[in-house]
Amino acid sequence: MEQMQIGLDRPEIKNFDYKFMIVGVYIFYSSASFCQLNQYTIVQNVLEPYYGIDSSKIHWTQLVFMINLLIFVYYAIKFVQHSGVRYASLFCVGVTCLAALMNLFCIPYVPKEYQFDFILLTQFVYGVAHVFVIIIPAKVVAVWYAAEKQNMACAYAICGNQLGLFMGAVFPMLFLDENNTNEEIKSGLFHMFISNFFFCVLAGLTVVFFYMSKPLHPPSYQQHEVRKHIKSSQTEAFCEIIVIKDFICLILLYGITCGMCNVFGIFQNMIFLNYFPGSLMSLLTITGLSYIFGGVVANCALGYQLDKKLQYKYYTFLIFGFLFLSYGTMAFFLEMRWYFLSCLMMMIFGCLSACTVNISIQYIIEVTYPAAEIIPVAVLQVVISVVTIAFQIIFNKLLSEKKFSTVHWLTIATFCLMTFGTYFLSSNLKRMLAKPKPESIPVPDELENS
Repeated sequence: MEQMQIGLDRPEIKNFDYKFMIVGVYIFYSSASFCQLNQYTIVQNVLEPYYGIDSSKIHWTQLVFMINLLIFVYYAIKFVQHSGVRYASLFCVGVTCLAALMNLFCIPYVPKEYQFDFILLTQFVYGVAHVFVIIIPAKVVAVWYAAEKQNMACAYAICGNQLGLFMGAVFPMLFLDENNTNEEIKSGLFHMFISNFFFCVLAGLTVVFFYMSKPLHPPSYQQHEVRKHIKSSQTEAFCEIIVIKDFICLILLYGITCGMCNVFGIFQNMIFLNYFPGSLMSLLTITGLSYIFGGVVANCALGYQLDKKLQYKYYTFLIFGFLFLSYGTMAFFLEMRWYFLSCLMMMIFGCLSACTVNISIQYIIEVTYPAAEIIPVAVLQVVISVVTIAFQIIFNKLLSEKKFSTVHWLTIATFCLMTFGTYFLSSNLKRMLAKPKPESIPVPDELENS
């Protein structure tokens, strides 16, 4: 009996339980990279007198990561697209371990007057690896998880970033104190570098033994389409997405907002200790709780809601609005020198800042589907880095002149403008609305003859 086929065959889709191991490994090695990002700015008031340097030089330990992104992002994208996330991750952990090893030689073998310059060099090496860490979480999740689970999975993966920032605040707290003598600071730095080294090596070993690039079969129809759609040229892929209105709006709104949050993180030590001198331990506690509750708990809760309701525009508006309100309230409490309320609002602001990471990545992938995930995410990170560098220069000038109120008003105005800017976003979720073609259905002879 002859049968005709309606539609095309559905692609072979499979979900592998090993995906949980993949995300776990990414969490581990991304936390090793992010741990290096804020270790020096968080104890700025300890390192300034020890090395006899000004605050702007310490801020470069964080800014060099942004500069590296601008320099190496194109090559990182090309590497990931052609070699896969496993080899990119191996390169990443290898370079991270090299930088950690360089730091071990800093204290005993480099004269003190050159030590901080050497630390900046190691931060540059760390930053090369960090480029890969920051652009691949969405790709790692997309190639292993079904589309309807990717917001939650990406939230889990980004926990590594926040846990790394948390450890970057805790490690200095364990080894350094503003009341230490010079000899104690020297010993504390050396022990902090030893801890970094063993942590990075352990993270590297997990990648070597447990990390895989991608499953044999895609986990979703959407990922099947992305695999078919991948462009051989990064320039061609970029030109394809740059004409999407929602993409332009998102990279501007999230780029400026996340950049402002990064700048506040850079100057957090200077701002808080200006109003409450001698409160370094309180600042470290606030920072740690912000990363844990905002980066882990709140991000996972947001990822669950996004998977369930897909209301990206609505939650973007809420996050931006509460960032505006929380920063404005915090600035008022700081100016009034109300210690407890200032600490509380700073923690709330930190939690909200951490929540921007996951939703920005997933929203931008939704509106640019079926483009390869790594391209739009990389462009977003470039915009964030440019904004961070630009506002760091502006804020450094203002804060060096003790114009703290001006910094607050400029930040409040920016968050207010970004909140109103969400009006121009749409809810055109291309990825989640994409549906597979019908399966092949045999048609009986009676229907065929009729």
